[in-house]
Amino acid sequence: QAQFMATNILQKDLKANQLAVQSVSLNCLAHCVDANTSPELFQKTFQLVHHSKSQIRKKALVTLGLFMVHHYDLIPHHLETIVSLMAKEKSVNVIICFVNFMDLLIQEQPALYPLVLPVAFEMLSKHKSNWLTIKLIHLFRRLVLLDKRLVKKLAEPFLKTLKQTASKSVE
Repeated sequence: QAQFMATNILQKDLKANQLAVQSVSLNCLAHCVDANTSPELFQKTFQLVHHSKSQIRKKALVTLGLFMVHHYDLIPHHLETIVSLMAKEKSVNVIICFVNFMDLLIQEQPALYPLVLPVAFEMLSKHKSNWLTIKLIHLFRRLVLLDKRLVKKLAEPFLKTLKQTASKSVE
């Protein structure tokens, strides 16, 4: 009964018009997502990926990733939509969060890497953020372990990135 009440409260708070209420609700939900968490909460969270504020989109991505780790059945229906949304995303902070989201999913479901690979390549060439580059290198390191053919494909983009960056942390 307590879980039912919590679900109702979270659903109400996720629909709130106040940024702080939505933010706190997403934080709470991210910490309590498990196999018993209601799929209705997933739907409400999924809607927040379209939110106008990048802070809410970031938190929604984190929560969706945790939902998908516990509910593998949600992945086929929603992952392609999230990937296509993130290909159009302008906020570097949301994109970094998305890279973390992809890394989490690849750890749990390695077979998903073909869906993630094209978007990750595009992000590596399109964005110049040092922090994003570090996160993408970490993701590609994980992907190379899954498919050894990627080493040849990644050599040129990595060398280009290393030549273009002035950051010592990327080198």
